[in-house]
Amino acid sequence: MTALDHGKIRTAMATQLAAVVLPSSNANLRASRTPVRQVNCPQASVQDSQGEFDGAMGRGLDQAFRYRVRVFAAPVENMDRGSDILDVLMKPDGPTSLRAALASDTTFGGGCQTSRVESYQSHVIYDVAGQQYIGAELVILVW
Repeated sequence: MTALDHGKIRTAMATQLAAVVLPSSNANLRASRTPVRQVNCPQASVQDSQGEFDGAMGRGLDQAFRYRVRVFAAPVENMDRGSDILDVLMKPDGPTSLRAALASDTTFGGGCQTSRVESYQSHVIYDVAGQQYIGAELVILVW
């Protein structure tokens, strides 16, 4: 099994997310390969990864990781607008779909063998530097 290249994976995730076309503006989603300290909505950021070692005898499954990606749709003061944006971004496919963007290259530029968007949670309130935003979080399984 090829070792994962976490830097390459994070960069590719951000690049693929930046290809998402935002509803009503025809602009692309802003995306960051790392967590953000200042949000410019709508914006996505690759948060962190979690892995497990020794998943099988002989360390055969050491390379399974879960990455979290957060999208910040709007400040909570614009909850309705943020909710509308999330409804479009969380579609399973199409040019506005976060899932489709992450699935466009499941190897993330050759940083892993494959991946899949495992789950998501939408319409969550996140606090970043004392400001609250409505957003969503996706979990991507990478191996």
